[in-house]
Amino acid sequence: MKSIDKTKFFPSVAQAVNVVATYSKAEGLKSIANGEQGKKRIGRLCLLMPDAFLRVTRTLKASNPIDLLKLAKLESKRVSPFPAHVCWQAMDVQLNQVTVEFYCIPLDVYKTVSGESEFIYPVTDSRSAAETLIVSADKKPLFSANCQSTLELLKSTPAWCLVGLRTKESRSSSKSLLTWKQSLFAGASVIAIYMALTSFYLSHTVNSLEQKIAEQSSSVDEALEVQRLAKSFGSDFEQLQKFMKNNTSALPVLSSFELEGNQYTLNRIEVFPNTLALYGETRGSATELLQSVTRSKNLAEVKFGLPVNNRRGKELFIIEAERVYGKD
Repeated sequence: MKSIDKTKFFPSVAQAVNVVATYSKAEGLKSIANGEQGKKRIGRLCLLMPDAFLRVTRTLKASNPIDLLKLAKLESKRVSPFPAHVCWQAMDVQLNQVTVEFYCIPLDVYKTVSGESEFIYPVTDSRSAAETLIVSADKKPLFSANCQSTLELLKSTPAWCLVGLRTKESRSSSKSLLTWKQSLFAGASVIAIYMALTSFYLSHTVNSLEQKIAEQSSSVDEALEVQRLAKSFGSDFEQLQKFMKNNTSALPVLSSFELEGNQYTLNRIEVFPNTLALYGETRGSATELLQSVTRSKNLAEVKFGLPVNNRRGKELFIIEAERVYGKD
């Protein structure tokens, strides 16, 4: 993946300041000459070697970038184990946390360096902070006077990294180090950074919300399907009740008859929602059958539709009745 040029929209440290000196406990303060120095710079910078400061790394967490900046300033007041001037630099900035390196500079070293420059840039190496601080006088210098590699690094380091590396003297100086154009550019840069961080925060929040909605969509679909099935079941049950109430089946009607004794033959049964007609014959008494039908709780107004007719030793009959609901 192609790396992003951090100095594409903002000037680099090498473009913003003049690198005028280096300091180490082994060699002391040494001036350096840089042929690329320009005239219009916001201040002077001194490179501080690893044997002249203590480096401490902290990871700070907060809900927004403004609180992260406040926490960094608060942590700088208590991070040093000895009297020191503390500078800081943000190394890994994320949405709700930032990794900050604090540089604890002994007061005697700071007094010497701050008189020569408005900015201090600590140079770090692969050793631990404790090892870089304790160096005896008979050992060789940690770094040679040639700082060309560090100067090359400053060309790719954005100038806003100097925010926590200014000296107190440069802040309290009565002479302004910034022209009005540079001040305007610096203010615009801060606003742009704030807007970029805010936009990133809002984008992250929206993406998180959309992800949660997507995760819950399947559960919502399942709940809606259950609700639909429940409504469908309720509608089907109501239709079944209505059908059972108004059905014209003859079996429920015949099951309510108490037919005993003689044999009855029903040739035809006409069942309507409100009426019933029985066509049949019997070798016994049709009147007894009429009395048996009359005792049914589901029928009323039971009567012969036509007079009983005798044919070949059988009584032919037609019994009519009205159906009654709700008496079971």
